[in-house]
Amino acid sequence: MGGSSRRGRTLYNKVMDAIIGRLFQVQGAWGCLNLNQLAKEQFSGAAKNPLLNPDCCASWVEAMARKHGLDFSYGGYLEDRKDLWRGHYHEPGHMVHLGVDCNVPAGTEVYCPERIVVAECLRDPDQRGGWGGGLVLRNSRREHLVLAHLGQVKLPAPGTMIYMGELLAYVGESFENGGWYPRLHVQCVRKLSELVGGYAAESSSLREDFPHLYTFLIQ
Repeated sequence: MGGSSRRGRTLYNKVMDAIIGRLFQVQGAWGCLNLNQLAKEQFSGAAKNPLLNPDCCASWVEAMARKHGLDFSYGGYLEDRKDLWRGHYHEPGHMVHLGVDCNVPAGTEVYCPERIVVAECLRDPDQRGGWGGGLVLRNSRREHLVLAHLGQVKLPAPGTMIYMGELLAYVGESFENGGWYPRLHVQCVRKLSELVGGYAAESSSLREDFPHLYTFLIQ
């Protein structure tokens, strides 16, 4: 949360701690990292971007967490990731990240954050930056939350009612999660028709169309 006051950062971290505690049952220190800024500092002069390799990227993300005294990290909401994904197939100028990435190992269990209905179950075959396994969840206020880069087996079917604390899915391996390093992508979508991907061009409407996930989970 660059540029925020210490009080503001603390409040944000407390809110995120509550959200993380609903989604995962892993023990350790969590914190927010701006991976794009870290990538810019370390790799901007490299001829090729090593972070496009999922295994290399996973090792680097883990190393960045350790460097900052963390076991796990999260971040990326409305972050322009032009440096992190330099050389990727994303169209230049369309690299604003619409969700929050929770950086956890493949196989990590993902739990239901509140009572929801599964609106859609996704099995995206695109291994050059697709969703991989994914779920679109709808709560009682008819808001939608996207969980992506999941494993593609044992996903609940559309129409399934799932209660807070029940197991939802697992974080996917790179061979099934869209070709990314393992993580959980969490994205709040105001209108389901706007679910076109996890990245977009900069726009003044992004915060309204894709609000932070605490809009869905913290009332």
